[in-house]
Amino acid sequence: MNRFAELCADLERTTRPNVMRQMIDTYGSSVSSETAALAMSLIDGSLCLRILRPREVASAVQSVAPLPQWLIDQSRTMGGTLAETSALLLPRSDSHCEHSLESTISLLTSLQHSDLRSRSEVILAMLQVCSVWERIVLTRIITGSRPTRCDLPQQHVEAAEATEHRMITTVLYAHKAPSIGQQTYSHFTVGVKKGEIYVPLAKIPNTFNEEISTIVEGLATQRTVEKFGPTHWVSVGIIVEIAYTDIVPSTRTKSGIKLLGARIVAWLPNHALAHVDSID
Repeated sequence: MNRFAELCADLERTTRPNVMRQMIDTYGSSVSSETAALAMSLIDGSLCLRILRPREVASAVQSVAPLPQWLIDQSRTMGGTLAETSALLLPRSDSHCEHSLESTISLLTSLQHSDLRSRSEVILAMLQVCSVWERIVLTRIITGSRPTRCDLPQQHVEAAEATEHRMITTVLYAHKAPSIGQQTYSHFTVGVKKGEIYVPLAKIPNTFNEEISTIVEGLATQRTVEKFGPTHWVSVGIIVEIAYTDIVPSTRTKSGIKLLGARIVAWLPNHALAHVDSID
């Protein structure tokens, strides 16, 4: 998370497209392809999470660091949103966020349908151990904004769009997040047909909006065949479209392949198993 926050900070310090491209390429070469794809989906806005509203962030901060309203208002005149200003008015931390970007987004995704108190407590705990720029970036992500305010070089926007592929899959497993105590599914494992069976392709964060997520989660619960702790084995038939950036061989999966940069695009209630893609 720290390196991603530094990238976002660096991108805001320049308006030169060539410099931005170099920064993005340097970051991409220093992390895994999955992390790079996730970072770009956050930066270009294709992945958007909204865990708390700005006022809810401010209320959470006020619960542990009571500040007069005039101070918050005055600080906002120096730049920044209500959420960013409130987060930055927390006592300064000398540490950095120890979570990777992937684990941070996974945790945030699992919080989406928790109650307000649970969401606020987890977010507040995360903010308190973050550095300044980590707080800014995290606050933007949790309030549904892009983590950096820069305009991406068109080359990177077009490249991201050009390299993303689509696939029709079926949900095979639904995963809860027991560490937070919530009852919703934070991730889904989707798969395709291989021969006469369906094989897993990728475990993807549940980024459906609240309305769709409620429906899909209900279907997953109804179709649960067996439970393995927080993982529910689901009978095939919940059809979803996914996007991914690349496919690489894998000897550790039943499908023999691994998807990079996978994300959920849409639930397809009018599609049947006949529409699910297959692999040889």
